[in-house]
Amino acid sequence: MYRKIVKVFLGSPGDLSPERTAASRVTQEINRNHADFWNVQIELVGWEDTVSRFGRAQSVINQDLDQCEYFVGMMWQRWGSPPGDETHPYSSGFEEEFQRSVERRAKTGTPEISLLFKVPEEGRMQDPGKELTKVLQFKKAVIDEKKILFQEFRDVPDFEVKFRSLLVNYVQRMILSERANEEKTEAGAKGETTVTKGVALEDHETHLFVEEAASFLREILSRNDPTNTVSAADIARLRLLGAAVRRGGNDTDTLGPHDANLIYAEQSQYTLTRGEISGLVTSGVAHLGSENVPLWGWLFQSQDGPEGELAWQTLIRDDALRAPLIKCFTKGRFPLKVEGLPLGREHLLQYWLDSDADDIKNATIEYLEYCGDPEDLKFLEPLFTSVNSSVSERAILAAIIIISKNNLDDAFDLIEKHAVSTIPTRVLNTLFGHPSQIRSERLEVCLSHRSADIRRHALRILFSRGQISGKLAAELIADNSPETRYEALKLLQRDGRVFTLEDAKKILVRTTRSPRGLGLLMGQTTTEGDEFYEKFERDHFMQKSRKDLEELTKEASVYEFEANYALYEKHYKELFSEIERNLDDVFSTEFNTRMENFRQKIGAENDILVRIEAQSPQIRKEICRRVLSIVCKHANASAVDLVRRIIDRDQPFFLVEAIEYLERHGAWEDAQRIADFAERKNYSKRGLLHFDSEEEKRAARAILKIGKDRIADVLSLNLSSEILAAIIEGMTNKQFSELSNSNILNFMNLQATGVRKAAALKATLSLTKKRNIDILKTYTKGDNYRYYNVIHWLDVAVNTPVSFAKSLAMREISNDDA
Repeated sequence: MYRKIVKVFLGSPGDLSPERTAASRVTQEINRNHADFWNVQIELVGWEDTVSRFGRAQSVINQDLDQCEYFVGMMWQRWGSPPGDETHPYSSGFEEEFQRSVERRAKTGTPEISLLFKVPEEGRMQDPGKELTKVLQFKKAVIDEKKILFQEFRDVPDFEVKFRSLLVNYVQRMILSERANEEKTEAGAKGETTVTKGVALEDHETHLFVEEAASFLREILSRNDPTNTVSAADIARLRLLGAAVRRGGNDTDTLGPHDANLIYAEQSQYTLTRGEISGLVTSGVAHLGSENVPLWGWLFQSQDGPEGELAWQTLIRDDALRAPLIKCFTKGRFPLKVEGLPLGREHLLQYWLDSDADDIKNATIEYLEYCGDPEDLKFLEPLFTSVNSSVSERAILAAIIIISKNNLDDAFDLIEKHAVSTIPTRVLNTLFGHPSQIRSERLEVCLSHRSADIRRHALRILFSRGQISGKLAAELIADNSPETRYEALKLLQRDGRVFTLEDAKKILVRTTRSPRGLGLLMGQTTTEGDEFYEKFERDHFMQKSRKDLEELTKEASVYEFEANYALYEKHYKELFSEIERNLDDVFSTEFNTRMENFRQKIGAENDILVRIEAQSPQIRKEICRRVLSIVCKHANASAVDLVRRIIDRDQPFFLVEAIEYLERHGAWEDAQRIADFAERKNYSKRGLLHFDSEEEKRAARAILKIGKDRIADVLSLNLSSEILAAIIEGMTNKQFSELSNSNILNFMNLQATGVRKAAALKATLSLTKKRNIDILKTYTKGDNYRYYNVIHWLDVAVNTPVSFAKSLAMREISNDDA
């Protein structure tokens, strides 16, 4: 088979010789790497190739130009020389080449035209001169006419990326178009149409719409009463077709959630074209964050496959869509290594990173963090010195994760070289997840790192090894991190230094002021380090003997119960009767005794007594909560009735020790108690905006353990939406698969978004594809109200390969995703 020759004309004035040389080099590279696979040879044509022939030089060039099917024009700061005498209509050879190509395209449809403008040198725009002024006027005319797309480049490497993209893009579209025409011709010869998965082949070279789309339009127009017989799904498809057909100057609309879901529900009624499938993919990508438009199934139906479709769209869509398109690569863990990938993996990654938009850069960095390998470090290293600190820090952190897979020492070298201040937990886990593999010398260097998290982790490991000197510990008690200050205090104590509680509080607790711009919290003063002072205080009392602690409890004020807590924890068994008695009377006897002692000291008429009495219920309730946690840590099953009584009476805030105790020693009657307990949050300490899903997950695990043999009863409990979602996620695949379709559909129709998503993800992990198909059909049929996030995730279960669907669902449930 003969190779097809594609002639590309390269037009430019004479100030772009390095770029013309680079264009020749890129063309040779593409031919060398792809000509055999494509069966296409690119021939680059330009004034360098014009042989000496009689006649006007530009006329000879024009003869070559007229044989080319693709015109690529380049301009920088020169307009060029006139191609003829004063009577000639054009002022430069480039102008003649460009206008000649435009006129031929208007008559014949070819050549395709692309323009590349090199950014002028700094300072030239202030005094552009005659040549550059003409270039700028030409560029403005191109912009105003909105008929021809152009790109800008800064230097030769940037030009190479963009020129390579233009050539590969053109050739691959040409190949796809020819293959589609061949398949249609073959199908016509057999008297039938070849359709795969309801996707029609394209033929935009001769028709605006392919036959399947045109037939749909004709059918609607032929109806007797189209105004009243057209369905909502028909209208949605009309909008999709309109969005799929676009030229320069059109708005870049994407299909909205309602229309996209209408088409999805009625897709069996239509034979969708390739362009429509791409449009539906675009809609899914545009609404990726909302998860309310089907996406993944369309991707696997696209003609180029998921990676090819996404890659093409990153090349042709607007910047606003490129970041979420790249995000899809990350979420799908696509390795970018399929054959025929547009531009190829390396050039595609470089094309993304060359974007001026930081969100596109950051999305690419995130992709490399999750899907990159050591060979990809060459893409990240140039970004380490980016003027945008967000980009540079993300690139460094991504490189650390990649490097640490093979060489932890090299990863630490990088973190030491670059002073990144904020280190995400995933990076800390990567660096410090295996402490035995880290040399002590390395950890000592980390103690001076800018990041408090790095310092804290290093200090903790060195402390466990006994390798922190007193001198260093003395320096660390001034650290910005309260945890580091706490660890340093403990080290100094070990070396014989004595700190009173007052000393420790001054070191550990600091007052801060909230930054501006936080609404109700703006300008408020808060303290940091209180929890570490409480730990120090507990350790302080735990070191005392029983006799000393009993003396301290006799002398303590109405507020001071720390000695009691230490006494009960150290001598729990011996003092259980006292503990039970105090809990049952809400520490009233103990509190009243202390109040009486205080009254004798300050006098019965003091206003302070009135204020303390008013606070007494809250004070004693918190004391009971602290003592309850001690009971739950140390008690066996014999204390279960006491624990239940205190929880039911006081309704205390969430206490993980109580949840764990009931999980160990509780019975079915405790399931609802645990669910209610987990709902009580101490917002006064954590803030109104605080939400910790781990508390709900911890409660769900306890309920599921208690009710492992009665799942139907578990699901009948009065549960918050957060705990119900955690229970669904925490069920075994076998437990979930034993639920009826009706029960599963009930979850998918609840108002709580988290419950619906949990049910759809668990269905993906637990049910057969056939069951998921049945559930999806039931969910989408009729006019019943349905939630789009359910369809988004059930589509994954039904229309993507099982291994892909389960991996994606597992990452979503475990929050192991970008």
